Amino acid sequence: MYLTQEDHQALLNASVSGIAAVEQALSLIRNANPKALHMEQSLASRVFFDQPMRNEPYGGFMYFAQMRKAA
Repeated sequence: MYLTQEDHQALLNASVSGIAAVEQALSLIRNANPKALHMEQSLASRVFFDQPMRNEPYGGFMYFAQMRKAA
């Protein structure tokens, strides 16, 4: 399930008030729509097209993306 337009707006509005407001908005969204946001289990099951560049949980990737300097 995806975030609704109202959820997007609530997060945007909260973002100008700081992390505490964002955490509160996320808590409200999780309560109303538990499947809208990733949880630790769903993060670990994600499959990416390219290998993630950060250390974040994932289930797999299709291609190894190597950083190249532009010519």
